[in-house]
Amino acid sequence: MAEILTGTLTAAVVNIAKDKLTSAIAGQANLLWNFGDDLEDMNSVLESISAALHDAERRSAKEKFGAAVAEAAQARRHRHLRHA
Repeated sequence: MAEILTGTLTAAVVNIAKDKLTSAIAGQANLLWNFGDDLEDMNSVLESISAALHDAERRSAKEKFGAAVAEAAQARRHRHLRHA
């Protein structure tokens, strides 16, 4: 009788351990499966940030160029008015 009880308890412990291990493996597999998707999402976000920064740099350079042209034109008009 003790052997049957010991066998039943052992089987129960093994089943619990198997269930926990299966759950842990499934959780790890899910993490690994989603990791690739997460990397693709992060890459997409970084590409968007890079594009936004590039656009901001382009607009800033264009504004600085426009300001420099306007300043040069104003200086030229000012010199022209002084000599007229």
